[in-house]
Amino acid sequence: MAGALSPCMEVGDLVIAKSIHGEVDGPCDGELFQKTATLAGTRTDVHISTCVPADEIVWRADDKAALARSVGGDYLFVDMESAGIAPICREYGVPFVIVRAISDSAEESLPFDLNRCRNRSGEISPVRVAGHALIRPSSLRRLQDLRARCIDGSRKLAEFVAGLLA
Repeated sequence: MAGALSPCMEVGDLVIAKSIHGEVDGPCDGELFQKTATLAGTRTDVHISTCVPADEIVWRADDKAALARSVGGDYLFVDMESAGIAPICREYGVPFVIVRAISDSAEESLPFDLNRCRNRSGEISPVRVAGHALIRPSSLRRLQDLRARCIDGSRKLAEFVAGLLA
C-alpha cells in the first residue's frame, strides 16, 4: 500500500515507480519496467509515478501536501519500503519493479497516527490499533473503511501482477 501525494490519484489506483526520489539508480529492471508500463498503459487506474520514501507513515493531509511540495512534480506517492528494498535487489541482481495500491488520498488524513501502533519490527499491531480505536470510537468507521481499501488494493495488485506474469 502507499499514500497518494498527488490529488490526481484516487484510492484504489495502482502506481508504478519510474523513480525513487533521492536515488540516482533506476527503480527497477529496465525490461520488467517496460513490460509493466506497457500493461499499465491499457488501464486508466494505473499511473507511472515517483516514489517518495518515508521513515514513518505520513498520516496527516497537511504533511502529505508539504512532502509533495518539497519534492515537486506530478504523480507522487509515499511508502516506507521501496527505498529499502530497491538497493538490496540491485546488490543481488534480482529483477524487480515497484507496484503499489493507493490506500489514502492526498487530501485525507488517516484516523489517527498509526505510527503509534507499530511494534518493534515496524509492523502495525492490530492490538495497538484496537486500543487506540477504543479511546477514539469515532475512528472505527474510518478504520473499517481503510481496512476495506487495503483488501481491495491487495486484490487489484494481485490481479495486476497475474496479468504481468501471464
